Amino acid sequence: MRLVGRENQLETINKTALRLAREVADETGTLMAGNICNSTIYDASKPELVTEVHDSFKVRFYWNNAGKLSFQPSYESNCKYKEVLALHNITAALLVIYV
Repeated sequence: MRLVGRENQLETINKTALRLAREVADETGTLMAGNICNSTIYDASKPELVTEVHDSFKVRFYWNNAGKLSFQPSYESNCKYKEVLALHNITAALLVIYV
């Protein structure tokens, strides 16, 4: 969202999407998945960016948990270090992990 100048709308967009997905899942008796989205700012050589990505994942997992999702996939497979950050947040949130 930062790349397209809409970073200030990230929380509203995510929470709205979670609310709509929860409504559909409840109405149809289906599961609801969350997503932590891709992080384009990650750079393992810059500790401040590693921290920023970790913190952003933490916030998005919090939103997802508050939205009562059924499961949390991680799509950060293009970078093993981001997968580790995602896995850390999944386990910290006590979510079930599917590999």
